[in-house]
Amino acid sequence: MSIEVEKRADQGRKEAVKPTRPYRRWTREDKKVLTRIFPKSTNPDVAAEMGRSISSTIAQAFKLRLKKNPSVHTEIGRQNIEKQWMVVRKQPATKGKK
Repeated sequence: MSIEVEKRADQGRKEAVKPTRPYRRWTREDKKVLTRIFPKSTNPDVAAEMGRSISSTIAQAFKLRLKKNPSVHTEIGRQNIEKQWMVVRKQPATKGKK
């Protein structure tokens, strides 16, 4: 292959893009902590305590086949209902009336 052909072939290649945030692997210690706190805490609380994203903690918990305690599901449901009722209460009393 001539030098000119090699140069043209190299011009078409793109540089690898480095991620903006470095990827942190899950260590054994991280997995032990996750196994301990995941069943009894909400996902945002677990993520904050671990210093990771919510999606990362959920994905790792899925891989480890971890499940939430039923009491945590009950509490999450109550919080969701409270949020819905707060939205409903904030609507003006005259909405829908003519």
